[in-house]
Amino acid sequence: MTSKTTPTQEKSDLAQTAPDLSLASFSHKKTTTQLEKTSINAKRLLDADEQERIDKTAQLRAARAERDANDRDKS
Repeated sequence: MTSKTTPTQEKSDLAQTAPDLSLASFSHKKTTTQLEKTSINAKRLLDADEQERIDKTAQLRAARAERDANDRDKS
């Protein structure tokens, strides 16, 4: 006795064996374009420059505060 499959069964069998090529399956495989790499690098450099400016400003403020405190003590 041979079993015959219906067209609906064949479709479901194919769906189970076929690879999932939908966009959702590719969402976890993020590729980085050259533009994105450049943007990331530029942001990293800008953030580093910003941190250097913040540190320098803090040092200058501390030096001015110390200078002003010494000037008040002399007066």
